[in-house]
Amino acid sequence: MKYSVKHTLLILLLLVSSVLSAQNIKILDTNTNLPIVGVALYNKAQTKTAISNLDGIVSITNFNAKETIYFQHIAYQLKSLKKTLLAIGIIIGVCLDHLDTSRWSVGPSA
Repeated sequence: MKYSVKHTLLILLLLVSSVLSAQNIKILDTNTNLPIVGVALYNKAQTKTAISNLDGIVSITNFNAKETIYFQHIAYQLKSLKKTLLAIGIIIGVCLDHLDTSRWSVGPSA
C-alpha cells in the first residue's frame, strides 16, 4: 500500500526536547522508520554543512532561519526544506525516500 506521506519530506514532530536549545533533526528511512547515517545537509551556496550521526540526528543550528536545507545521501532522493518550518528546540523527523532504481538498466545500452 502506498502512503501519501511516503512522498513528503516531513514526518510530524517526534516531541523530543533537545539539549541547550540546539536544533536537531532526526532523519529516517521512509519505509522502515530507521535512522539514516551519513546524510549530508547543506545550504544552497554549500557554505554550511552537517552530517547525520549513527542515530540519524544532525544539528542545524549553523543554518540561518530563512535558508533552504538540502538533504543528500547516495541511496536516497535529494530533499530540501526551509529551516523556518522547523520548531526551535525539538527534534523533527525528516523522511527520505529510496532512489527509484527500477528504471535503471544494466549492461550496454542499445
